[in-house]
Amino acid sequence: MIRFRCKKTGRFYALLAHGLDMSRGRPRPFPVVVYSPEDDPHAIYVMASQEFYEQYEEASPEAV
Repeated sequence: MIRFRCKKTGRFYALLAHGLDMSRGRPRPFPVVVYSPEDDPHAIYVMASQEFYEQYEEASPEAV
């Protein structure tokens, strides 16, 4: 799991996967990131890859 921190809120998220949005109206293929908040792993979010990497930064692994 790769851990990211939101630059605006400071909350941590797990990057789950990279994908391609093939919806009509989007340039194809449109790269997306699938991620989940660490405090609610059942919530799954999708964001454009470029936007994600602008708003989130890679964080060190969680201390055990």
